[in-house]
Amino acid sequence: ARLPLTGIYGVLHEALKKTSRVDRLVTELKERITQAVPNAGERGPAFAQAMQSLEGMAAMGWVRCSKVPGLATLTISTPEEGDIVYTEKLGPRSK
Repeated sequence: ARLPLTGIYGVLHEALKKTSRVDRLVTELKERITQAVPNAGERGPAFAQAMQSLEGMAAMGWVRCSKVPGLATLTISTPEEGDIVYTEKLGPRSK
């Protein structure tokens, strides 16, 4: 398996090199995405993509996850309907 160190994966990889604590990782990712994505309207979707990429990296063994009592945890969920995930019948949510 190969991990592409470009795009969101590259941003995520650089953030993971700096910290492994999820609370600090989220802050680091948001800062890096702000620098990497000039259009403010695209930063939210880029962050969502980074979280999905992190989940995939963990599933593939690129990232090891552990829970330490007293430290923040990360919970990822996918809504039934949202800005990115939606049914064909309802279409994208209006803003």
